[in-house]
Amino acid sequence: FEEYNEAFGGKYANPRNLAAGSIKHKNSSETSKRPLKICVYDAYFPSLNKTIKYHSQILGIMENLGLPIFKDSKFVSGKKIEKTILDFKKKKDKVDFHVDGLVVKLNDLALRDALGSTTHSPRWARAFKFDALMKETIIVNIDFAVGRTGKITPRAQVEPVSLAGTTVTYATLHNQDYIDELGIGIGAKVKVAKRGEIIPAVEEVIESGNQGIFKLPEICPSCGTALEKVDESVDFFCLNRRCPDREKDSLILFCQRKQMDIDGLGEKKIENIYNSGLIRSIPDIYKLSLKRNELIQIAGLGEKSVDIILNGIEKSK
Repeated sequence: FEEYNEAFGGKYANPRNLAAGSIKHKNSSETSKRPLKICVYDAYFPSLNKTIKYHSQILGIMENLGLPIFKDSKFVSGKKIEKTILDFKKKKDKVDFHVDGLVVKLNDLALRDALGSTTHSPRWARAFKFDALMKETIIVNIDFAVGRTGKITPRAQVEPVSLAGTTVTYATLHNQDYIDELGIGIGAKVKVAKRGEIIPAVEEVIESGNQGIFKLPEICPSCGTALEKVDESVDFFCLNRRCPDREKDSLILFCQRKQMDIDGLGEKKIENIYNSGLIRSIPDIYKLSLKRNELIQIAGLGEKSVDIILNGIEKSK
């Protein structure tokens, strides 16, 4: 990764970003030039279904077929799990790729079937995360966002710090209970970490800020509605369905690549069109073809941009 990244002037923040971008590339010949490797962890063999009882057998078959598997997989009894984790932790930095944790799974496939899965994850497997690398920095400001569900999420703006391959300037604070528990405030010296190597979070307060513990507002910063806790949640919510920030966030989610993937309708463009009054809800997106001239007048949009947007909307039908 480091050699490849150096050749491109340090364009990629970390291996995860390079890998994700590579497999999404529309030109497969370009993807083939990237230094990608795969590590196979499971497979299904219908013809051998009745003879395979354990996951260890599956890994053995895959290895015999020449598929690359994780060489450090271990099959141990319950009493040895803790020692196995500690042994690997000592050597994890010598592995050829970054490892932020291990997955503990049941080997017996019949027991896996008996336990089943939730809507989010299997009951027969648990992720074990290693302690994240932490760096010290100072909170220079705290703001908060209103999501499409109305949930208020506070975040800290911190003095930039390099962490796990990226420069961190913002870190999540989760909710008011979390802020109170750690004693977080503007000016505080804190330790930040990347949870699961993705989302930066404030983990510890080293020195308190001179402005005391930060308190979230009692009313929505977007629409002025009183904030409430819902169903014993620790989070505060704006329950106004017509809240501008909620409406904008819903529109942004709808148009994203993993949803309707509408070309030209990125976050900034949606905010500009929303602020102009042309859209308020998802059905309004599909009426924009009738408002081409009005769209062209919006700052940041020209005829070419508008045509890309309208074509993207048409394709999304």
